[in-house]
Amino acid sequence: MRAQKKHETLICYLGNPIVRNDCIGYILGRRLEREYAGADITVREFTGSALDFVSETQGFRQVLVVDAMVTGTAPVGTVKVMAEADLEKYRVGASAHSINLPEALALARKMHIPMPERVVLIGIEVAWSGEFGEELAPELADQLERIYADVRLAIEQAKRLGDK
Repeated sequence: MRAQKKHETLICYLGNPIVRNDCIGYILGRRLEREYAGADITVREFTGSALDFVSETQGFRQVLVVDAMVTGTAPVGTVKVMAEADLEKYRVGASAHSINLPEALALARKMHIPMPERVVLIGIEVAWSGEFGEELAPELADQLERIYADVRLAIEQAKRLGDK
């Protein structure tokens, strides 16, 4: 666990850099690291399990997760901001072999494990292909600048809410 000041915001970016479209979180996160270097926001890649996320985020007041998502409810490239409560519908039931992020968050809260006050997902709708590749599909790549601007706006809005 990395101890951090309680007032800080952490941006965790997720994504597999060698899986086409899933790498969007990784691509955006690398850019966010450069942009926020030296700012009052910590930006770092997260590669652990959902349970590791619980310990990795302790000590932060607010955590923003930037990741690809596949809901099929929005056009590819749509940036959607979801509060922790909104993630409940994505819980699929934990097993001894796997647990997803909404399940890990719910379990930690139920067990009274110290957690950030706010966890927000900034999800980018992608078409899942499962293909290996370090490049985004054209329909996503063509929107990258607009997606990045939308993610930055979501971060700034969330940061303002978290500072209150």
